[in-house]
Amino acid sequence: MECHLTLEGEHVEITEHWQDSIHAERNVICADCHGGDPSAGTIDESMSPAAGYIGVPDEMHIPALCAGCHADVNQMRQYDLPTDQYAKYNESIHGIRLARGDTNAATCSDCHGRHQILRANNPASSVYPANVPELCAKCHEDSDLMAAYGIATNQFSLYRESVHGHALLDNQDFRAPNCATCHGTHGAAPPGFEEVANVCGSCHGATQDHYLSSPHASALGGPKCITCHGRYDVSKPGEALYLSEEPRHCGSCHAADSEPGQVAQMLYDAITAAAGAYEEAETSIESARKLGMLVTFQESQLRQSNTSLITARATQHTMDMETIAELTDKSIELSEEAKHGAEGAIAESVFRRQAMVIAIIAIALIIIALYLVKRDLDKQLEEVD
Repeated sequence: MECHLTLEGEHVEITEHWQDSIHAERNVICADCHGGDPSAGTIDESMSPAAGYIGVPDEMHIPALCAGCHADVNQMRQYDLPTDQYAKYNESIHGIRLARGDTNAATCSDCHGRHQILRANNPASSVYPANVPELCAKCHEDSDLMAAYGIATNQFSLYRESVHGHALLDNQDFRAPNCATCHGTHGAAPPGFEEVANVCGSCHGATQDHYLSSPHASALGGPKCITCHGRYDVSKPGEALYLSEEPRHCGSCHAADSEPGQVAQMLYDAITAAAGAYEEAETSIESARKLGMLVTFQESQLRQSNTSLITARATQHTMDMETIAELTDKSIELSEEAKHGAEGAIAESVFRRQAMVIAIIAIALIIIALYLVKRDLDKQLEEVD
């Protein structure tokens, strides 16, 4: 540092980056990665091969270099860090390609940085959850780089506009998946078509259970999650998927007059009816609330209705119309009860307002009458005087 900070350009930048890093915080110094003897009195001694100086690490050797510490259980235990990253990396598509001599394959420094390695929970870190999609896109959006592998370069642009992308990047909702959630981090590998439901099920557990009990799951070559919802461009699901012959819609596989097509229509009718009843009840309750009426009970009914509706939307993956109809019927029943209760509160509010108007008019008439009587009395008193 004493030398590099007196220099210019990248030497100063590298030193400043290291000072901001988690390695500096943990006293991991230059020699730990570059070799050499920092206690030597001269540059030639400190940077000599005899002192173990290697200079800029070779790209092929970076994973093993990092593993020198990060695969050491004794060193990592104190920081509660896993020590299997190197083993996972070697089994990943990146590690396999690097082992074959492909230096375009991502290594530790490509993702974590070289000198400015920050904590993963630091928003400025390249591996902070919200930064991971753009990190992966640095390589995977490079058409020249990906051409050699026949890999598409539109994944990030598709993800950016997906329901997952909006949740993570716009709303900072870290429950939403990024690239590493589905592909893995150090053991990165794309899930195969048959594995997709299991990957999605790691977050959408209840939906996966419903799907696995459905005819789709048991059908040879049957649809998986991405068949209907997409892979990177996962759109917000809706009942419109049951209609039309567009890609990802039920009609793209099933004719409308077929038995599965009729089931799709019944699902659409049941869920949209429940959703419509819920929206009507919600509107009525909001109107009553704005009038100052107490609708706590109706709000509770509406929440119960919403629970049944959400459950029905998850259960639809079973294709079990009997169970789904029970849930949607229950949702409709609760919504209608809540709506009627809210409408009753609105009617009561109208009655109260009408009664208040009548009372005000009556009071006004009495005041006018009293005024007239007083005026007559005043006249009579003047005549007597």
